[in-house]
Amino acid sequence: MDIITSNLLSLLGNELYSQSHIIATLSPFKWHRLLSQADAHHVSDYVRDALLTTMRKQPDVVDGTSLKDWNTDWYQMTVEHSSKYKPDENIFATRRQRMRYTDILSEHVENRDTTPETMRLFRMLTANSMEMLNSGFCLRGLLQMGKFLREEGDKVDYVLLEHDLAEMGVTSLSGLQGSILVKLFDFSEDEIPFLGSLKSSSGRLALRCIVHPERYSSSEWSFRQSSHGLLANNPRQWLRGMRRLSLYFPYSPGGSVSTLFSRVVRSLSEIEE
Repeated sequence: MDIITSNLLSLLGNELYSQSHIIATLSPFKWHRLLSQADAHHVSDYVRDALLTTMRKQPDVVDGTSLKDWNTDWYQMTVEHSSKYKPDENIFATRRQRMRYTDILSEHVENRDTTPETMRLFRMLTANSMEMLNSGFCLRGLLQMGKFLREEGDKVDYVLLEHDLAEMGVTSLSGLQGSILVKLFDFSEDEIPFLGSLKSSSGRLALRCIVHPERYSSSEWSFRQSSHGLLANNPRQWLRGMRRLSLYFPYSPGGSVSTLFSRVVRSLSEIEE
Protein backbone atom coordinates (compact mmCIF):
# COMPACT_ATOMS: atom_id res chain seq x y z
CA MET A 1 0.00 0.00 0.00
CA ASP A 2 1.41 3.41 -0.95
CA ILE A 3 1.97 6.07 1.71
CA ILE A 4 -0.84 8.34 0.42
CA THR A 5 -3.49 5.64 0.71
CA SER A 6 -2.04 4.43 4.00
CA ASN A 7 -2.34 7.95 5.43
CA LEU A 8 -5.89 8.31 4.12
CA LEU A 9 -7.06 5.04 5.70
CA SER A 10 -5.21 5.84 8.93
CA LEU A 11 -6.88 9.24 9.19
CA LEU A 12 -10.31 7.70 8.59
CA GLY A 13 -9.67 4.89 11.07
CA ASN A 14 -8.56 7.38 13.71
CA GLU A 15 -11.56 9.63 13.16
CA LEU A 16 -14.36 7.08 12.89
CA TYR A 17 -13.13 4.05 14.83
CA SER A 18 -10.95 5.62 17.54
CA GLN A 19 -7.77 4.04 16.22
CA SER A 20 -4.37 5.53 16.98
CA HIS A 21 -2.32 5.38 13.79
CA ILE A 22 0.69 7.65 13.40
CA ILE A 23 0.26 9.88 10.34
CA ALA A 24 3.26 10.20 8.02
CA THR A 25 4.48 13.60 6.81
CA LEU A 26 3.81 14.10 3.09
CA SER A 27 4.92 16.55 0.44
CA PRO A 28 2.38 19.18 -0.72
CA PHE A 29 1.81 17.16 -3.90
CA LYS A 30 1.01 13.99 -1.96
CA TRP A 31 -1.27 15.83 0.48
CA HIS A 32 -3.15 17.24 -2.51
CA ARG A 33 -3.43 13.75 -3.98
CA LEU A 34 -4.78 12.45 -0.66
CA LEU A 35 -7.39 15.21 -0.54
CA SER A 36 -8.41 14.39 -4.11
CA GLN A 37 -8.93 10.74 -3.16
CA ALA A 38 -10.96 11.84 -0.15
CA ASP A 39 -13.10 14.05 -2.38
CA ALA A 40 -13.71 11.20 -4.85
CA HIS A 41 -14.97 9.01 -2.01
CA HIS A 42 -16.97 11.77 -0.27
CA VAL A 43 -14.95 11.68 2.96
CA SER A 44 -13.35 15.14 2.87
CA ASP A 45 -15.14 16.22 6.05
CA TYR A 46 -13.88 13.16 7.95
CA VAL A 47 -10.34 13.77 6.72
CA ARG A 48 -10.46 17.43 7.70
CA ASP A 49 -11.59 16.61 11.25
CA ALA A 50 -8.99 13.84 11.53
CA LEU A 51 -6.22 16.19 10.38
CA LEU A 52 -7.20 18.85 12.90
CA THR A 53 -6.96 16.25 15.66
CA THR A 54 -3.66 14.91 14.29
CA MET A 55 -2.05 18.35 14.13
CA ARG A 56 -2.63 18.82 17.84
CA LYS A 57 -0.58 15.67 18.47
CA GLN A 58 1.84 15.97 15.53
CA PRO A 59 2.21 19.72 14.86
CA ASP A 60 4.73 19.26 12.04
CA VAL A 61 2.83 16.61 10.11
CA VAL A 62 1.52 19.19 7.61
CA ASP A 63 3.66 21.88 5.97
CA GLY A 64 2.62 25.48 5.52
CA THR A 65 2.11 25.19 1.76
CA SER A 66 -0.47 22.44 2.21
CA LEU A 67 -2.25 24.43 4.90
CA LYS A 68 -2.68 27.31 2.44
CA ASP A 69 -4.17 24.90 -0.10
CA TRP A 70 -6.76 23.79 2.44
CA ASN A 71 -8.04 27.31 2.84
CA THR A 72 -9.11 27.47 -0.80
CA ASP A 73 -12.73 27.58 -1.92
CA TRP A 74 -12.23 24.25 -3.71
CA TYR A 75 -11.37 22.39 -0.53
CA GLN A 76 -14.13 24.04 1.50
CA MET A 77 -16.59 23.06 -1.22
CA THR A 78 -15.47 19.41 -1.19
CA VAL A 79 -15.91 19.28 2.59
CA GLU A 80 -19.43 20.66 2.35
CA HIS A 81 -20.32 18.33 -0.52
CA SER A 82 -19.00 15.28 1.35
CA SER A 83 -20.94 16.07 4.52
CA LYS A 84 -24.21 16.10 2.55
CA TYR A 85 -23.55 13.02 0.44
CA LYS A 86 -25.79 9.96 0.75
CA PRO A 87 -25.96 6.87 -1.47
CA ASP A 88 -29.06 6.77 -3.65
CA GLU A 89 -31.43 4.16 -2.19
CA ASN A 90 -33.61 4.04 -5.30
CA ILE A 91 -31.18 2.80 -7.97
CA PHE A 92 -32.16 -0.74 -8.94
CA ALA A 93 -31.38 -2.69 -12.07
CA THR A 94 -34.86 -4.16 -12.46
CA ARG A 95 -38.42 -3.22 -11.57
CA ARG A 96 -38.80 -6.52 -9.73
CA GLN A 97 -35.84 -5.70 -7.50
CA ARG A 98 -37.24 -2.26 -6.72
CA MET A 99 -40.65 -3.72 -5.88
CA ARG A 100 -39.10 -6.38 -3.66
CA TYR A 101 -37.15 -3.73 -1.76
CA THR A 102 -40.31 -1.70 -1.21
CA ASP A 103 -42.20 -4.82 -0.08
CA ILE A 104 -39.51 -5.75 2.45
CA LEU A 105 -39.53 -2.28 3.99
CA SER A 106 -43.35 -2.29 4.12
CA GLU A 107 -43.38 -5.69 5.81
CA HIS A 108 -40.98 -4.43 8.47
CA VAL A 109 -43.02 -1.29 9.11
CA GLU A 110 -46.07 -3.47 9.76
CA ASN A 111 -44.11 -5.94 11.91
CA ARG A 112 -43.63 -4.34 15.32
CA ASP A 113 -41.06 -6.97 16.27
CA THR A 114 -38.59 -5.67 13.67
CA THR A 115 -36.08 -3.31 15.24
CA PRO A 116 -35.36 0.04 13.56
CA GLU A 117 -31.68 -0.90 13.63
CA THR A 118 -32.34 -4.00 11.51
CA MET A 119 -34.18 -1.91 8.92
CA ARG A 120 -31.46 0.73 8.87
CA LEU A 121 -28.61 -1.74 8.39
CA PHE A 122 -30.57 -3.47 5.62
CA ARG A 123 -31.05 -0.15 3.85
CA MET A 124 -27.38 0.78 4.23
CA LEU A 125 -26.10 -2.54 2.90
CA THR A 126 -28.53 -2.51 -0.01
CA ALA A 127 -27.73 1.11 -0.93
CA ASN A 128 -23.98 0.43 -0.80
CA SER A 129 -24.41 -2.69 -2.96
CA MET A 130 -26.43 -0.84 -5.58
CA GLU A 131 -23.90 2.00 -5.57
CA MET A 132 -21.06 -0.45 -6.21
CA LEU A 133 -22.80 -1.79 -9.29
CA ASN A 134 -24.10 1.50 -10.65
CA SER A 135 -21.40 4.06 -9.95
CA GLY A 136 -18.60 2.32 -8.06
CA PHE A 137 -17.23 1.66 -4.60
CA CYS A 138 -17.52 4.62 -2.22
CA LEU A 139 -15.71 4.80 1.11
CA ARG A 140 -18.29 7.00 2.82
CA GLY A 141 -21.13 4.47 2.68
CA LEU A 142 -18.83 1.71 3.90
CA LEU A 143 -17.47 3.80 6.77
CA GLN A 144 -20.92 4.84 7.92
CA MET A 145 -22.05 1.24 7.86
CA GLY A 146 -19.02 0.21 9.93
CA LYS A 147 -19.63 2.97 12.45
CA PHE A 148 -23.26 1.90 12.75
CA LEU A 149 -22.17 -1.69 13.37
CA ARG A 150 -19.86 -0.60 16.18
CA GLU A 151 -22.49 1.60 17.83
CA GLU A 152 -25.82 -0.13 17.14
CA GLY A 153 -24.95 -3.59 15.84
CA ASP A 154 -26.05 -5.37 19.01
CA LYS A 155 -29.66 -4.29 18.33
CA VAL A 156 -29.84 -5.88 14.87
CA ASP A 157 -31.74 -9.10 14.16
CA TYR A 158 -29.14 -10.77 11.95
CA VAL A 159 -31.29 -13.79 11.10
CA LEU A 160 -33.92 -11.50 9.60
CA LEU A 161 -31.26 -9.29 8.02
CA GLU A 162 -29.59 -12.18 6.21
CA HIS A 163 -32.98 -13.39 4.95
CA ASP A 164 -33.76 -9.95 3.52
CA LEU A 165 -30.32 -9.56 1.95
CA ALA A 166 -30.81 -12.94 0.25
CA GLU A 167 -34.22 -11.79 -1.03
CA MET A 168 -32.54 -8.76 -2.58
CA GLY A 169 -29.69 -10.82 -4.02
CA VAL A 170 -27.00 -8.79 -2.25
CA THR A 171 -25.70 -11.33 0.27
CA SER A 172 -22.26 -11.61 -1.33
CA LEU A 173 -21.92 -7.87 -1.92
CA SER A 174 -22.82 -7.28 1.74
CA GLY A 175 -20.21 -9.84 2.75
CA LEU A 176 -17.71 -8.01 0.54
CA GLN A 177 -18.39 -4.80 2.44
CA GLY A 178 -17.79 -6.61 5.72
CA SER A 179 -14.57 -8.13 4.38
CA ILE A 180 -13.25 -4.69 3.43
CA LEU A 181 -13.85 -3.48 6.99
CA VAL A 182 -11.86 -6.46 8.27
CA LYS A 183 -9.00 -6.02 5.80
CA LEU A 184 -8.62 -2.23 5.88
CA PHE A 185 -10.03 -1.06 9.21
CA ASP A 186 -9.14 -3.86 11.63
CA PHE A 187 -12.67 -5.07 12.34
CA SER A 188 -12.90 -8.56 13.74
CA GLU A 189 -14.96 -11.15 11.90
CA ASP A 190 -17.14 -11.54 15.00
CA GLU A 191 -18.25 -7.92 14.65
CA ILE A 192 -19.83 -8.70 11.27
CA PRO A 193 -22.35 -11.56 11.62
CA PHE A 194 -23.46 -11.25 7.97
CA LEU A 195 -19.88 -11.62 6.73
CA GLY A 196 -20.11 -15.24 5.63
CA SER A 197 -16.67 -16.34 4.50
CA LEU A 198 -13.95 -13.68 4.48
CA LYS A 199 -13.31 -12.51 0.91
CA SER A 200 -9.53 -12.75 0.49
CA SER A 201 -9.47 -10.37 -2.49
CA SER A 202 -11.61 -7.69 -0.85
CA GLY A 203 -8.70 -5.57 0.34
CA ARG A 204 -7.06 -5.50 -3.09
CA LEU A 205 -10.38 -4.67 -4.76
CA ALA A 206 -11.04 -1.76 -2.40
CA LEU A 207 -7.49 -0.40 -2.75
CA ARG A 208 -7.74 -0.37 -6.54
CA CYS A 209 -10.93 1.70 -6.29
CA ILE A 210 -9.46 4.04 -3.66
CA VAL A 211 -6.20 4.69 -5.51
CA HIS A 212 -7.77 4.93 -8.99
CA PRO A 213 -11.35 6.21 -8.56
CA GLU A 214 -11.27 7.61 -12.08
CA ARG A 215 -10.93 4.08 -13.49
CA TYR A 216 -13.69 2.38 -11.52
CA SER A 217 -16.29 5.07 -10.82
CA SER A 218 -18.74 6.19 -13.47
CA SER A 219 -22.47 6.75 -13.72
CA GLU A 220 -22.58 7.85 -17.36
CA TRP A 221 -23.30 5.19 -19.99
CA SER A 222 -24.96 7.41 -22.56
CA PHE A 223 -25.53 6.52 -26.18
CA ARG A 224 -25.99 9.31 -28.66
CA GLN A 225 -27.29 9.54 -32.20
CA SER A 226 -24.98 10.97 -34.84
CA SER A 227 -26.07 13.30 -37.65
CA HIS A 228 -26.18 10.22 -39.89
CA GLY A 229 -28.61 8.44 -37.61
CA LEU A 230 -26.06 5.99 -36.27
CA LEU A 231 -25.73 5.14 -32.58
CA ALA A 232 -22.47 5.80 -30.76
CA ASN A 233 -21.31 5.91 -27.18
CA ASN A 234 -18.37 7.28 -25.24
CA PRO A 235 -15.79 4.44 -25.42
CA ARG A 236 -13.93 5.65 -22.33
CA GLN A 237 -17.08 5.76 -20.20
CA TRP A 238 -18.16 2.38 -21.52
CA LEU A 239 -14.78 0.88 -20.65
CA ARG A 240 -14.98 2.29 -17.14
CA GLY A 241 -18.45 0.84 -16.67
CA MET A 242 -17.40 -2.59 -17.90
CA ARG A 243 -14.23 -2.50 -15.79
CA ARG A 244 -16.29 -1.67 -12.71
CA LEU A 245 -18.84 -4.43 -13.28
CA SER A 246 -16.06 -6.96 -13.86
CA LEU A 247 -14.85 -6.26 -10.30
CA TYR A 248 -18.19 -7.19 -8.80
CA PHE A 249 -19.23 -9.97 -11.18
CA PRO A 250 -17.77 -12.73 -8.92
CA TYR A 251 -19.89 -11.39 -6.03
CA SER A 252 -23.06 -10.64 -7.96
CA PRO A 253 -23.21 -12.16 -11.46
CA GLY A 254 -26.94 -11.54 -11.84
CA GLY A 255 -26.72 -8.01 -10.48
CA SER A 256 -23.79 -7.12 -12.74
CA VAL A 257 -25.52 -8.39 -15.89
CA SER A 258 -28.85 -6.79 -14.93
CA THR A 259 -27.14 -3.47 -14.28
CA LEU A 260 -25.39 -3.59 -17.65
CA PHE A 261 -28.59 -4.27 -19.60
CA SER A 262 -30.57 -1.79 -17.53
CA ARG A 263 -28.14 1.05 -18.27
CA VAL A 264 -28.04 0.22 -21.98
CA VAL A 265 -31.84 0.07 -22.27
CA ARG A 266 -32.27 3.29 -20.29
CA SER A 267 -29.77 5.11 -22.48
CA LEU A 268 -31.39 3.88 -25.70
CA SER A 269 -34.85 4.88 -24.49
CA GLU A 270 -33.63 8.42 -23.90
CA ILE A 271 -32.49 8.61 -27.53
CA GLU A 272 -35.89 7.52 -28.78
CA GLU A 273 -37.51 10.30 -26.76
